[in-house]
Amino acid sequence: MTITANERLITGVFDAGYVQRREWMLYKIRPDHYPFNVPYNLTVASFDRELVQKVLDRIVERHEILRTTLKAVDGRLKQVVHSPESYPVHLSFFDIKDRPAKDKAEYVRGKITLLSHTPFNFEFGPLFRVAVFGLSPSEYLVHFVFHHLISDAQSINIFRNELGEIFRIISRNAANALPGITQYREQTCFENQLLDSSQGDPYRKYWSEVLSHGSPPLLLIHKDKREEYNMYFQLKCREVMEKISQLDAYDKRCIPSVIRRYRVEEAGQLRFIYTGDVFEKISRYRERGRNSLLSIFIAAILLAFYRSSGQTAFVFEVPASGRANKDFRQTMGWLTTGGPCYFDISGERSALSLLDYIDHQLYQLSKYCVYPPDAVGYNMDPPLGSRMPVFLTLTHTEDDPLPQKTGIVSHQTEDAGTYQDIAFFFVAGSRSIELSVIYNNMLFAPTQVEALVTEQLISMEELLTMALPD
Repeated sequence: MTITANERLITGVFDAGYVQRREWMLYKIRPDHYPFNVPYNLTVASFDRELVQKVLDRIVERHEILRTTLKAVDGRLKQVVHSPESYPVHLSFFDIKDRPAKDKAEYVRGKITLLSHTPFNFEFGPLFRVAVFGLSPSEYLVHFVFHHLISDAQSINIFRNELGEIFRIISRNAANALPGITQYREQTCFENQLLDSSQGDPYRKYWSEVLSHGSPPLLLIHKDKREEYNMYFQLKCREVMEKISQLDAYDKRCIPSVIRRYRVEEAGQLRFIYTGDVFEKISRYRERGRNSLLSIFIAAILLAFYRSSGQTAFVFEVPASGRANKDFRQTMGWLTTGGPCYFDISGERSALSLLDYIDHQLYQLSKYCVYPPDAVGYNMDPPLGSRMPVFLTLTHTEDDPLPQKTGIVSHQTEDAGTYQDIAFFFVAGSRSIELSVIYNNMLFAPTQVEALVTEQLISMEELLTMALPD
């Protein structure tokens, strides 16, 4: 790679990883440059710009992914790591102390919306931005926006913890107590070895077997709607593949996941909060149940689908941590991955056997998720994995307020967006548990979704009654 006088100093050039190639392809072919941005807010009582700048510079020096850009070189996508000295972090400071309270809130909301929706340039970087709002002499809001390419939920936790520790080290001139880390490029090197060599054979075999079932269509969706959407989906596949063929660097193995993320479909969103008695039962289950909490949420959804349509076989897309190797636990980057998880509940006759079965399937997913499952079916028509009807994820949080309402707390039938037919987002906190359901308006009617949520609640209560020890 030639380095010109106009380019930043470069400390290394490496083959891009699977997710980096996928995100770069999306950045190139989507008209909005795919602003898949992840926000993080931090409120502090004082703000010393020089000190904060030193803290940020230190964390960028420590984590190469925060100073990495992408560039196509001779038909291959490369991750380019820049030197810390040539990659300064710029702070945007907005002093709004003297504005009326109402104006402050509107101003901050508008700026954050703009920062969160403005795309990043993958080839020039940086791939994160920082804005500080001076709300009063004793209150400052620090707003970070990362492209998902360089950050996921675990990365945000690492970033937050290290900000505090580095601040302490610099402000007190303390000894550096930060642990050693593995850089993200080492993870992508490991991933590429699995993709490109015989080391990946066990993974390819596993995903080929799982995906041989295909992705069963949801029988809950009316047949006419399914057929109409399938025609639309075929057109989308052809459009994406035509655009990809014109890029100067692309990986065919990324095509299925690129198709999934190419266009956000108009969707509705329903928010549901579990009542106090159900929350208490779930809390007891977290403490004493023999199966994972995720398994009981999946079981409730599976039973709701079954009771609503008679369907027994499903494929859910479920995130799973890609940090199976402890060497990557302090690594920043998009390491949380996942894949299709196949469930056939026709033979499960009791709550405990169903939960044990789901736990086993999730264990298999976690074991093999370090290999991108899309890579085994990219040459099929349509590419296998390019449509995943159901997405389900569970997030744990401690920052949950006591809910003012329970049951269905909101239901907007438009203005949401989805890449799946239907997606279930469970957020389990210390004081409440919330379920958000986002559904494709081309496929589901709002009344269907409300009925499905009611059915999963009934199934959840039955499962908890049978699964909880006396």
